[in-house]
Amino acid sequence: MQVKFKDVKQLKEENDCLKSTVKNLNSRLSIMEQHSRMSNLEIQCVPEHRAENIPNIITQIGKITGTKISDADIHKCTRIAKINPENARPRSIIVKFACPWVRDTFLAGVINFNKRNTNEKLNTELKKIHALARATAKKLKYKFVWIKNGRVFLRKTDNTEHIVVRNIEQLEDLQ
Repeated sequence: MQVKFKDVKQLKEENDCLKSTVKNLNSRLSIMEQHSRMSNLEIQCVPEHRAENIPNIITQIGKITGTKISDADIHKCTRIAKINPENARPRSIIVKFACPWVRDTFLAGVINFNKRNTNEKLNTELKKIHALARATAKKLKYKFVWIKNGRVFLRKTDNTEHIVVRNIEQLEDLQ
């Protein structure tokens, strides 16, 4: 009987150790994922065409906004799958720039373009999502709304898990 208690105790200790290791690895993985996305940008609502050239679309947006973007500045760009295939909106474009500085320069160009062209802005969906997230948070009594690394977050209380808001439909589902 004593041997069984000893075995159970040892298994509990190993289990606790493994849980701690998994928690640590999850934390490290999350940090690495955030770091790997530091140069990424999501562009939404760009109309889709059958034979489109996405790097060319990015460089054209750069030209329009006064930001010189070369092919070397773009590591990868692609359209991503829709969460809801029934949605009529075009698929989003994810761009991985050569470095965060290029991404920030590209975004600054869009912001400056919008300031100069108040009637014909290039809207960023993030602004719209952030505004709706703030309104939703107020309505549903969420305590925190913030943007970090180009993503909108919500948290109900100090002790609840945060929610990453990826689109407007997700906010509508919260209500």
